[in-house]
Amino acid sequence: MLAEDRYAAQLVYEAVRTTEEALARARRPGREARARWGLLRARVISEPTEYAQFATFSCGDPATSRSVREVQATIRMLHAGRLDPAPTVVVVESDREELLALCCLRRPHAEEGSGADWTVDIPAFARANAHRGTVLSDGRTTLGEAALHAGLEVISKACLGRPLPAVWARILPYNSESHAAFERLGFRLRTPMRRNGTVEEQVVRALAPDLPWPQPLDPAALAPVRSDTSALAPLRQGTHFSPPEIPRNAPCPCESGAKWKLCCEAYFS
Repeated sequence: MLAEDRYAAQLVYEAVRTTEEALARARRPGREARARWGLLRARVISEPTEYAQFATFSCGDPATSRSVREVQATIRMLHAGRLDPAPTVVVVESDREELLALCCLRRPHAEEGSGADWTVDIPAFARANAHRGTVLSDGRTTLGEAALHAGLEVISKACLGRPLPAVWARILPYNSESHAAFERLGFRLRTPMRRNGTVEEQVVRALAPDLPWPQPLDPAALAPVRSDTSALAPLRQGTHFSPPEIPRNAPCPCESGAKWKLCCEAYFS
């Protein structure tokens, strides 16, 4: 076995282990004692630069978590208009319009081996750190899972009679909460991608178009998303996602306190 193959297998093993641990924690007594929200709503943010809560959204400590750094950098740059083309962002809000969770969607060209004629990538999803451990009124769905459900609903409404796409997400192997959320919605582990012959550190979670998608949540817990085919525009042929133009010595948008070149630049390149 090549060293790259051993490394890929190690990453998948770590992802499986952390997923199992997260699912086991969720089944422990005391889960039902967590706070619950009433009816929540989800919507597509058509003008991310005008959605003020993106400027302050926090999903954890960027100084200690790479996953937090990458998500918060994505949201800050989305709010600043630095992502070209910008992903579609779906938010979950309380009845007071407080941002609780979000899910970003991109529609790149269909990837070889995806088994579908179109593909959707989830570059970021998160729940607000202030509401970690909170579930919906159904007593089981986490805010992160609610954001994923909302994202899948937007994707479904963008199909307009077409077959469902393959949906991908790249996740660090030790990000247990994210792996558990994707696992519960039916996303299965795949081997890490290779870029220029090198195995990426992130493993892939994929929801195949030929397998059953998760059932929608109870509308009494999460109101249906208002969306249509225009919410998820495809990437134009011949275009690519361009890295943001940020001076390398500038502070990283994730607010970790580190320079861009030493923090999130590699992820967005």
